[in-house]
Amino acid sequence: MSKKIQENITNRKEFSARFRKLRDALKLSQRELAKILDFTANTQISKFENAESEPTLETLRKLARLSRRTDIQIDLHELVTGRFSHLVENLREENQKLLELLASYISAKTAKLIDERHKLWGELAVAEEKAAKHIVGQEEYSQFLKAEIKRIEEQLADAAEDQHYVQEALDGMQHRRSIVP
Repeated sequence: MSKKIQENITNRKEFSARFRKLRDALKLSQRELAKILDFTANTQISKFENAESEPTLETLRKLARLSRRTDIQIDLHELVTGRFSHLVENLREENQKLLELLASYISAKTAKLIDERHKLWGELAVAEEKAAKHIVGQEEYSQFLKAEIKRIEEQLADAAEDQHYVQEALDGMQHRRSIVP
């Protein structure tokens, strides 16, 4: 047997072990993973795990999409080659930094909106006091201030939702685990 054929067999066996480890980490049966990958039966998964076959590029794409729905980090480079991908790790670190910057921006924006709302509440109290004394224009000014407060409250709700999604993304990045040691 030629050295190239022997190397191919070894690579296929190593891939099959990593593929099986991935399926186990995902806590999926062969049948469940076959369904997710749009195979009609689990025999194809069995072939991957027994080094009888290798997945197509489309199957690998489906596995990558599956990574987004789980806490398992499916790095296709690692899955196929068994080697750590520094590029993927660098991208993950960059994404984490961007998310942290976004979280900081949202926090600063929220603090500014809260200060503005507090100031408007003070102005509203004064305007309502003047309106009670029937000072001309204060009723309209009170209505304007109430509308501004409502606008700010809507922006605060949006900022809270944005902060939630950013924090969820950050938490997801910290809890993701790789299948290749």
